[in-house]
Amino acid sequence: GVNRPAALGALDPDTLRATLAPKVDGLANVLAAVEPDKLRLLVTFGSVIGRGGLPGEAHYALANDWLARLTAEAGRRFTGCRAVCLEWSVWSGVGMGERLSAVESLLRAGITPIPPDEGVRLLRQVLALPRLPASVVVTGRTDGLDTLRHERRELPLLRFLERPLVQYDGVELVVEADLSAESDPYLAEHDLDGNLLLPAVLGMEAMAQVATALAGATGVPVLTGVSFPRPVVVARGGRVTVRIAAVQAEAGVVEVAIRSDETGFAADHFRGTVRFEPDEGDREAPGVTGGLPPVPLEPGRDLYGDLLFQGDRFRRLVRYHRVASRRAEADVATTEDLRWFHAFLPQRLLLGDAGARDAFLHGIQVCVPDATLLPIAVDRVEPAGPKLAATEQVRFVAVEREHRDDTYRYDVTVLGAAGTVVERWLGLRLRAVRHRPAALPWPPALLGPALERRLGRLLDADLAVVVEPRPDRTGGARREVTAVAVGRAVGRPVRLRYRPDGRPEEVNGRHVSAAHSEVASLLVAGAGPLACDLEVVRPRPAEVWADLLGRHAGLAGQIAADLGEDADVAATRVWCAKECL
Repeated sequence: GVNRPAALGALDPDTLRATLAPKVDGLANVLAAVEPDKLRLLVTFGSVIGRGGLPGEAHYALANDWLARLTAEAGRRFTGCRAVCLEWSVWSGVGMGERLSAVESLLRAGITPIPPDEGVRLLRQVLALPRLPASVVVTGRTDGLDTLRHERRELPLLRFLERPLVQYDGVELVVEADLSAESDPYLAEHDLDGNLLLPAVLGMEAMAQVATALAGATGVPVLTGVSFPRPVVVARGGRVTVRIAAVQAEAGVVEVAIRSDETGFAADHFRGTVRFEPDEGDREAPGVTGGLPPVPLEPGRDLYGDLLFQGDRFRRLVRYHRVASRRAEADVATTEDLRWFHAFLPQRLLLGDAGARDAFLHGIQVCVPDATLLPIAVDRVEPAGPKLAATEQVRFVAVEREHRDDTYRYDVTVLGAAGTVVERWLGLRLRAVRHRPAALPWPPALLGPALERRLGRLLDADLAVVVEPRPDRTGGARREVTAVAVGRAVGRPVRLRYRPDGRPEEVNGRHVSAAHSEVASLLVAGAGPLACDLEVVRPRPAEVWADLLGRHAGLAGQIAADLGEDADVAATRVWCAKECL
């Protein structure tokens, strides 16, 4: 190409001929030099200036317009040849725009350059298409070209599409939204240590809304490769502006990132891919725990406000059916009647009830009760959309797949009233961000998973531990409690058999041991010989401890000295160990 910018009135025939020659005569010379019946692919490089013009570029616009027309004509003439003219906008670092030192001025005018690596990728992508149009426009943003118009759909009325900044339908959409406790009252109910955090489920909703608007799609999308590298934090009484940028990578696949003015819009806080896929239909449901009484754990009393920091909109846990270190099953209340945003803002949620969805995440907290878990990534989410609130309650089943250091990976399945799968989370990763002091009061049901994890680390053993509060102290009730506890350990009701010495026989090849006090019962199950004991710490005279501990009394004294611990606590520890042995 030859391009010597000049005003229209300053052009002369020689300048015009010199500008036309590489594009027009050059193509004619190439075509004259080849055998037409052997020609299979013809690619010409034109310019978007041929479509939209540019000040001082009338002659160059004409040359590129003719090139596009001649390329289309060649495609019609040579029937065995694919012919396409790629009408590029300016590239960065190489090419005509760089030679003319025009890249910076075009950028200031709202025309963004194409990086060379991206240009090569796009070239390969276009040439891989089975049917090519005669001309394909490949550009960066061209808002500075008033003569190059793009059709723009009216964006749907959705909360996070507050202020469109960039809109190229089917290509790119960038919007902003201002978040505050007034406009987004759920923020005040997602307060961790005085920080108002944008919940992951609402961030995913924002991503889905922008992707849906960009793609012009309908239906409930699937999200993949979602990560939350930085929280979006809103100060109390303050406001944060989030910028949500979406680019359509291919038909039905949109890459989305959320940034905020908190980091100068320079870093991703959330990111992921939104996919508009056909519904897979029925999905295999996991086995669920049945035939056992609910776990004696009341979320409203035992969890929320203590272990769980979530406020009213998110307090959806109703009851637990299974609580273990690697598995949780619970019923979750659903509703469509809540107002998530200010009354003057659109209330529609594309992914469905955000409060119930958040409960699927924070409901896993019982598996790691000695820490606070926050989501950091998820491989794939198949949201239920409006189906989530089709019944008053759903059940989620969370199964741990991996645990490394402070990171836990779970798969979560959500079941509707008929037991069918309505939502799935695959590869959900949670990170422990703070640890619960061991001395705090613990609901008995949470001690089981806490002890399972501690024993797993100490002994490298696969043990199930269940702690049940004791309704009474009668001998018959002890065996009933033991049967329920064993059922919780294996995930189904069992009928226990006892040896003459009162010890339960093996269940599914697992040894079982139970201990009872007036406040709780303890059950441990695992491979190989094992025993457990449970005692309430009570002050006792030294001579009583000497009788109870025998030759181990000195060990209790050593433990009390080493740990700076109360003598009765240390003695009770040794007594429990002695009883187990």
